[in-house]
Amino acid sequence: MFGARIGPVQPVLAAEIGQRRTGGLGFLRIGHEGEMQQAGGRLQRVKGPRMNLTQNGSALGMGDGRREKGVGDAHGFTSSYNGLIRDNRRLALDLGLGQFAPAAPHTGETLLETTLAEGLVYRPRVGLFATCLVDLFRPSIGFAAAKLLEDAGCEIIVPPQTCCGQPAFNSGDRTSARDLALQVMDAFTGCDYIVAPSGSCAGMIAKHYPELFDEPQLAARARTFAAKTHELVSFLTDVLGVTKVDAKFEGRVTYHDSCSGLRELNIKDQPRKLLASVRGLELVEMKNSDVCCGFGGTFAVKYGEISDAIVAEKTQNVEATAAHVLLAGDLGCLMNMAGKLSREGKVMDVRHIAEVLAGMTDEAPIAAARRPAR
Repeated sequence: MFGARIGPVQPVLAAEIGQRRTGGLGFLRIGHEGEMQQAGGRLQRVKGPRMNLTQNGSALGMGDGRREKGVGDAHGFTSSYNGLIRDNRRLALDLGLGQFAPAAPHTGETLLETTLAEGLVYRPRVGLFATCLVDLFRPSIGFAAAKLLEDAGCEIIVPPQTCCGQPAFNSGDRTSARDLALQVMDAFTGCDYIVAPSGSCAGMIAKHYPELFDEPQLAARARTFAAKTHELVSFLTDVLGVTKVDAKFEGRVTYHDSCSGLRELNIKDQPRKLLASVRGLELVEMKNSDVCCGFGGTFAVKYGEISDAIVAEKTQNVEATAAHVLLAGDLGCLMNMAGKLSREGKVMDVRHIAEVLAGMTDEAPIAAARRPAR
């Protein structure tokens, strides 16, 4: 049930799951003698050193959190990521490593429990819903999310995609929201899970897609789709059973609980649990971390003065922590708070939690000047 094997290889033991790293971004790994296993849809190393296959087939060491200079900067996350994957799969076929098998369902409460029960490594097929803001403004978050998911043992799919429909839904345009929901469901057909680095977008899909359809068949489809949609950090902890990450970040940080993630998806302890495993990181809680930052999507546009008053109180609480970095799980909130901090002349790095958890912090902080190329 866990996929076909290639050549004279043995099953990957469950004990290896805590040590296994795929190097991020769908790159294949080759052992000393090219020994590979295909389990749940992706080839996996049985033994030997890691080698990341990039566009030109060279090893760039992206497993340590770095990515090729300029990737995602010009064309957005989805096109850049899929360009890398196409080249890697083409190279894999050239090397005679074969096709990929479909993923299989897991039987335990978490994938780690299934792995322990079956003695094999199962790789779920995860559709990464990048979100509009990540794709257009901060592709580094998408790459960080992909790395975290692959490090946790997932096969990543990034199909062509569009908005989740939340702005239309919140504005009362249910017709447009419904049309967008259909596009999203079509795009992610065949995925075991859909994961977004945003509690806002994940909440829209998981909680509100079923409300958009009256037809029994479409309503049932929407309910099924919603049930397998998750926010990134909660997916890592609650579904995959991840308890720690292999990352280092020297500094004092504070964390903002975004409204949708907290109130719709009950995301509170999960990010703090993983942040506690980051070497060198000190988390300092701010006052009213669970109070809105004032963004609220179209709310910030419709009610600018109210939004500004809310975010001003938020930045005061952030500054009072004496933290060096502000983290959150939603880019909209982060851009709103980073913009206010910048206008107030306050020195504070602002980042998505995925970038820190993945160890991918080479990109300049949000709303900061772009760093010179290295």
